[in-house]
Amino acid sequence: MADLLFKCPECSKHLAVDATSSNSTLTCPDCGQTISIPRVAILFKCPSCFHELAAPSNIAGERFHCSKCEVALVVPEPRRCPACGFFVALDTIACGACGTDLQTGKRPDASVPVGFTSKPRKRFPWPWVAGTAAMLVILAAVMWSWHVADQKDAVTVKEEQSVAQAKTAQEEQIEQAQADAQRQAERQRLSQLMAVHQRWVEEQRSLERQQEAVQEKKAEEILTLQKQRKSEEQKEKAAAQQDQATAYLQDRVAIARELKPMAEQVAAMLIKKGSVISASINGFVEVQTFGANDEGADAIAMIGVDWTLRGSTRKTSGFLLFRHHSNDGKWRYQPVHNMADRTAGN
Repeated sequence: MADLLFKCPECSKHLAVDATSSNSTLTCPDCGQTISIPRVAILFKCPSCFHELAAPSNIAGERFHCSKCEVALVVPEPRRCPACGFFVALDTIACGACGTDLQTGKRPDASVPVGFTSKPRKRFPWPWVAGTAAMLVILAAVMWSWHVADQKDAVTVKEEQSVAQAKTAQEEQIEQAQADAQRQAERQRLSQLMAVHQRWVEEQRSLERQQEAVQEKKAEEILTLQKQRKSEEQKEKAAAQQDQATAYLQDRVAIARELKPMAEQVAAMLIKKGSVISASINGFVEVQTFGANDEGADAIAMIGVDWTLRGSTRKTSGFLLFRHHSNDGKWRYQPVHNMADRTAGN
């Protein structure tokens, strides 16, 4: 009795049923789809247990397992009988439908029964009626076995579905638990990273505050040094001004000593000319310096004089003007025409 090997067209699960079953449909135990049982196109035997197998033509060359011994095998390519056109396996010697010898192409006589081998079989010793009755009994037994097998298959399918559902639910629970644990671990890792980042931010802020304090202290020190330097510069400037004033006074005394003989000569000249009656140097000296002009003079000095003008009996104060020339470093008398020195005019 051959088993028909085929696969579900929906989920590609490998299935096996009795090739002589009267059922035309079957429910797939994996996807639950109702599928049609294909027609037999290939007849062959298991290379391990020699169990007779059948298969449709669309799975030729594919890898299956024997329905009896579970040995892996490859469904052979189909070929047709040259006499009746029935699909037969490559290693079949005689056609299983008409009994034609596939090697010689000869058809057997009517006394030779049809089978999977080319060896001649003996005639049945009982009459055709007994043989027909036996076939009917066998057919009834086969049909009963199919019914029992269908019931067992239905129970097996339900059990497999229950086990698959329970396994799926358990796997979903395990996956959910793993996902929850992974999310919890990620949250903890994120919390740790945030804590580390917060500590780093606080440390950076502390460092910035320390740097600001140091900079402020340095700025205060620099400001204090600048104030001290400015105060010292002011003191030095005041001392320099004092020294300059002292030097200036000393220069005035020196200039007064230098110009006094020249002023006395000028006063004597004025008396001789008759511009004044009497004149005396009173010690007043005023010196002004400036850049050299076109005439080469770079400073002037005014020498105070007390004199009595011609036609008057009262003494008045005036001055004599002297110019210092940088080209030769000498002082020269410069007559002026103003109210303070009327006698200097010509």
